[in-house]
Amino acid sequence: MNSLRKLILNADDYGACPEVNLAVEQVAKTGILGGVSVLANGNCWEQGVAFLRDKPHLGPGAHLNVVEGRPVSAAPQVESLPVRMACSLG
Repeated sequence: MNSLRKLILNADDYGACPEVNLAVEQVAKTGILGGVSVLANGNCWEQGVAFLRDKPHLGPGAHLNVVEGRPVSAAPQVESLPVRMACSLG
């Protein structure tokens, strides 16, 4: 039995920096991307969100990053992340 499979391409780290955003946007304009994961604590995530608002065909996602960059929330505000783990990660 022949079954067709579909490959879905997802761009990651969108919002990390202007260069990554530009590369993701160029690929998105070709129409081959199925989704984009925004790096919520990236330096350029606001630009990424603005671009994605006009692209409803791209499945948005959030890239969870707990080891690099600035925190989105303070450790005491994140109930599901143990405080000792958050402190050891920085």
